[in-house]
Amino acid sequence: MCRIASRAPLEQTPFDRVGTSPLTSIAAGIGVLEVSRLAGHTSTSFTLDRYGHLFPQSERQSAAKLDRYLADLPVARILHEPADFNLTRND
Repeated sequence: MCRIASRAPLEQTPFDRVGTSPLTSIAAGIGVLEVSRLAGHTSTSFTLDRYGHLFPQSERQSAAKLDRYLADLPVARILHEPADFNLTRND
């Protein structure tokens, strides 16, 4: 090793300390915010610019998740289930 390199301080990120990388975290299903923080990136934009193509979530999968979430809301049930109640007043 050269003398300059041996004296240079090494900047470490949490990934260096645990022996993993953003690639491993993404493959394990960790979200972009957590990957960005663990990697020591300055923003999630940087993480997405560099690793965005590795996140397995597709637009179609995201839309399906959103549909399932919205379908479970009480308002959605009222609007989409057969009415077993009367919204008009019968006095």
